Amino acid sequence: MDAVTYPDLKVIPFMKKYVVPVRLSFDAKPESEDFEVKWTPTFVVVDADGTEHHRAGKFLAPGEFIPMILLGIGKTHFDRQAYEEAMASLDRLLRDYPQSDSAPEAIYYRQVSESNQTIRLVAMGKGWPFQKDAGRV
Repeated sequence: MDAVTYPDLKVIPFMKKYVVPVRLSFDAKPESEDFEVKWTPTFVVVDADGTEHHRAGKFLAPGEFIPMILLGIGKTHFDRQAYEEAMASLDRLLRDYPQSDSAPEAIYYRQVSESNQTIRLVAMGKGWPFQKDAGRV
């Protein structure tokens, strides 16, 4: 990763903008135990509270590293029910890296985010079937 991926001219500005990287040895305690890191490289995407949202445990070339991080960002927003933000991250992944290993999972989370966002918007409007009215449930 140090020789190929991290010094890549696309990875450097991406990391500076979107990631707070933390490098730990696989045997660094208690962090390696907390995040169940058994070998390197292992990438764990966590939010500010330390909640894990995505993980990858393998070497990633630059063309796979960035989409893996975008997927992790998208899944973080998804888990927080911030569906518009999730869709934006996943759309970028699918637009810029459509052939990446992360693309199939991104498609899934993109579709579910869109469905959940649509349900949320409809529920805020009138006529949503789950609203109580006139004795109906």
